Amino acid sequence: MSGTSQSGVHVFKGVPYGTAARFRRATPPPAWTGVRTALEYGPAAMQNKSALCTDPRMSEDCLLLNVWTAWIAFARTGNPSTAALGTWSAYERRERATMILGAETKVEKDPDGTIRRLWGDNLKPW
Repeated sequence: MSGTSQSGVHVFKGVPYGTAARFRRATPPPAWTGVRTALEYGPAAMQNKSALCTDPRMSEDCLLLNVWTAWIAFARTGNPSTAALGTWSAYERRERATMILGAETKVEKDPDGTIRRLWGDNLKPW
């Protein structure tokens, strides 16, 4: 499989994990030969267009994964830390360490804390 590297993290986009006909159970994808290019995100699942879904590429054929090597390390060892990413400390509710994968890969403490607290204050039981 051929992907890209961003800040030392290997990225594989649009990797098929199944196929499905409408209203049918998913089955494994067909095998491929040679090197599969995994550089582009696949289409989004079919849905009504909204402010949250602006991707015009929607399809019922959307059983695809996007994989970053941090997740591969985590799946293999239970620890997402890699040489390229550095140490990602164990999750603690108090700190909520979150790996931000993007043009610059970094660990942030509670990156959505303000939003989480806002929801928490408004979702208290009656």
